[in-house]
Amino acid sequence: MAPVRDGDRFAFRHLVIRDVAYETLTKEDRADLHERVGDWIELTAASGASTYDEIVGYHLEQAYRYHVALHAFDDQARRLAGRACSLLAEAGRRAYRRGDVPATIALLARALDLIEKDEPRRPALLVDLGRAAMGVFRLHEAEAAFTEAVEAAATAGDEGAELIAQVALLSYRVVIEPEAVDFDAALEQARIALDRYTRAGDDLGFARACRLLGWVHIRRCELGLAATALEQGIEAGRRIGDVLLRIDLPNLVVALARGAAPTSYALARGLELLELARGDRLTEASVESALGVVHALRGEFEHGRALVHRAIFVHEELGHLMGVEVHQHGLGYIEALARNWPAHESAWQHVHQASVAIGRRDWIVESAVELGESLYRIGRVHEAGRFAAIAAEQAVPHHHGPDTQAPLLRLQAKLRAHDGAHEEADRLGREALAASFGVDSPWLQADTLMDLAEVLELAGRPDEAREAVKRALQLYEQKEHLVGVERARAALASRVSSQANKDSA
Repeated sequence: MAPVRDGDRFAFRHLVIRDVAYETLTKEDRADLHERVGDWIELTAASGASTYDEIVGYHLEQAYRYHVALHAFDDQARRLAGRACSLLAEAGRRAYRRGDVPATIALLARALDLIEKDEPRRPALLVDLGRAAMGVFRLHEAEAAFTEAVEAAATAGDEGAELIAQVALLSYRVVIEPEAVDFDAALEQARIALDRYTRAGDDLGFARACRLLGWVHIRRCELGLAATALEQGIEAGRRIGDVLLRIDLPNLVVALARGAAPTSYALARGLELLELARGDRLTEASVESALGVVHALRGEFEHGRALVHRAIFVHEELGHLMGVEVHQHGLGYIEALARNWPAHESAWQHVHQASVAIGRRDWIVESAVELGESLYRIGRVHEAGRFAAIAAEQAVPHHHGPDTQAPLLRLQAKLRAHDGAHEEADRLGREALAASFGVDSPWLQADTLMDLAEVLELAGRPDEAREAVKRALQLYEQKEHLVGVERARAALASRVSSQANKDSA
């Protein structure tokens, strides 16, 4: 088709006229005109054609459907479907890059609908679709897409595509269904994938394998190893512009915040990662949210809250529902550090309701424990016990790790101490302490010691309580957890003052 001369433009004076004119066309004419319009757009928009992928893809998609209605699936239909699929898929991936997850899902689903089951492009498209579906909590669709990708690649004998799909499916299960994962086996699979991608010099595959490795280490409560894996993946991802740095950058800050790294290092590295995120609203917001918790550890609560609230706003605006709940977690951590228990309850109530709605078991356990903690601090002890029971019922031994077990045991210990069952409270508190040292997290260990001190104080054992606080103070200082340092010092000073008053009396 010859290009239209510049200035040759036609338009309908009213949409009704356009619709009536279209209805008078035969299906044959419609198929021909849709294809010609698509060709014309590609020709006349050559300098920036990629921005027209969705429009051209739509016209070729329509041409294909009208052609199939008349001629069944012949070579012409196959050609139209292949072109439309490529254009819609590229438009979908571009939508994902700009953070528009609903548009991503719609475009990728249309692209997949245009190609046959044995089409070589199918596994990669299914992986992309699964990843996008996770972002809006369409978890069954996500798992189905990843599973189909593995099966399609295996049937085609495409080992490379099969490995990519396997890594994606395993990553999904580690993140969403940890209770169903053998973490030792997952760690081995991640290492095998990492070795294969390293030998192949495949930076994209290497970044994906590092991401999986990081998730597995996080689930195994090995935060230092998680940070190392994520650092390696980020370096590879930077080289090829991997969009999933959107996940890796904030996850690295989270690992540093929760792990053994001093907060000064976590803050400095986080600010470097924020510079890498510039230009991508979702990534910037997620890194800032993770940094918000680091700021709160250093006593900068208002700044921390502002960063997390901005992240929640950005993710809500872009329809990224999972991101909203992730950042609600961060808000909950900040309010606990600030000892603002009503706000803490509100943040975790939001997470708990979403977790129950989607059936995400690990979040149900965590949010129930956190709600129990805020209710206990507010004085609503009976309700706190109800949430502790929910957490205990949902927790799966050997799959919800010590980072989950320790807070639950701490809560149970305080509740039993409140009821006067001091022997059982002491046992639970010490089990919590043992569990906390299964995580390379001075923050978690110190918090557990502070709760043990509370249990010991209620049992009338002030000397042991003081020793627990002293150990907590050392860990807070090691972490540069400034809020914890201040709290532990205040607790020690209070106990000294109390003892002095008793002695003088």
